Amino acid sequence: MSLENLIIDYDENKEEILHWTKLKGEYRYVDVVQFLTKQKIQCSWANVTYYIKYDKRILINSFKYIVFLEELYKSFISQHTDIEIKRIINYEFKEALNGFISIETQNQYDDMDVVLLKNEIKTINSFRNRVVHNKMLLNHSYNGKSLEEVLNIFIKILPKSYRSGYINDMNSCSKNITSNLWHIELEELKNEII
Repeated sequence: MSLENLIIDYDENKEEILHWTKLKGEYRYVDVVQFLTKQKIQCSWANVTYYIKYDKRILINSFKYIVFLEELYKSFISQHTDIEIKRIINYEFKEALNGFISIETQNQYDDMDVVLLKNEIKTINSFRNRVVHNKMLLNHSYNGKSLEEVLNIFIKILPKSYRSGYINDMNSCSKNITSNLWHIELEELKNEII
């Protein structure tokens, strides 16, 4: 699938398009075009670049919270098991997540929804893998869930004291780059005081 046939103002922006696709890979731009088409958003070069930037900001912010959760999981495993620290430090995310879930009653902390986390292990792991491997997030499903659903799951599996910062970080991803054509707007959990 050629971008020349997909981006409506390709000819006017050809030099810039060729520059960026050479640096970042045409496949990324095709993925965004497919996302825009699904959302019924005009596939202009401006819209394509806006959503590339939006996707990257979501990815960078998501990485920050995924790394935080991995550290938290390892900390709880080290505090509540006899597994030696050297081994815990070398855990991959999935091992840390499973280890955290396995310590059951000792993994309750700051209103984290551990039941939801346990039910959504595959979803969280799928999302984590896309983030860590620098893949496009907007045009993808995570164990059958949309990106918006995954980001809303994250609100509940984070400690309560981190939720407000997470919501602000995610909501600010579209600042100065997208119009209100389509973006994710996360909301504080109802009846929650942070």
